[in-house]
Amino acid sequence: MFAKTDLLKRKNDRSGFTLIELLVVIGIIAILVSILIPAVQAVRNKSDVTTAFNDISQLSTAIGSFTTTYNVKYLADTMNAASPNDLLFLKQVWPRIAVNPPAVYDHSNVLTLFLGGPALNGLYANASNPFSGGGTLNPAFYNFPPSRVNANHQFLDPWGNPYIYFAARVPNTYLSSYGNIHPLLDPTTSKYLNPQSFQIISAGPNGVFGPGGAYTPGLGSYTIGGPGGDDISNLRSIQLGAPY
Repeated sequence: MFAKTDLLKRKNDRSGFTLIELLVVIGIIAILVSILIPAVQAVRNKSDVTTAFNDISQLSTAIGSFTTTYNVKYLADTMNAASPNDLLFLKQVWPRIAVNPPAVYDHSNVLTLFLGGPALNGLYANASNPFSGGGTLNPAFYNFPPSRVNANHQFLDPWGNPYIYFAARVPNTYLSSYGNIHPLLDPTTSKYLNPQSFQIISAGPNGVFGPGGAYTPGLGSYTIGGPGGDDISNLRSIQLGAPY
């Protein structure tokens, strides 16, 4: 009788984890989590980088469709009714235009205006007022996801920063910058990259744009870990800081 009771007591005493066993399990779980979180983050970052490259590729195609449709050599990278250059572009696209765009647009949001329209649903087939003229809407050149366009009409990359767009309005020449961010050029020739077309740039995962200007992969601001090292653009199929 005593032996049976003793055995049951010992079994009951071992029915749960001891404190040491519990601490060991918690430690193992913590180690596994510490290994998995960076791995999951790396997969997510890789996916976001792929999304940014896809966005830029699709924007590039849409720009080509715009210039072909309206038979112009470039898509303006700013739009300000007070700028003679910008008004000249409007007249090239719509010779009979009588109403200017509803706001001032810069390098960070002009693509949404021309490729998506002020309301992101296209431009009107109204040659005198394509922005708000009413009537038939032409399909947008690019279907911007509304959730990724902010109140300033900026199309945001996967990290919440706007894509910056520079256009070579004059062959081999980019006429303006975006704040302290400049179009990129080859320091060995002092010529702009994509001299006949355009540059689209994302600040990448770190959210900081490289300064532009003279650009060599792996040098200056465009080193891995530098401000522009993880920038993404239509200039390369890899991030700007990756060496050749």
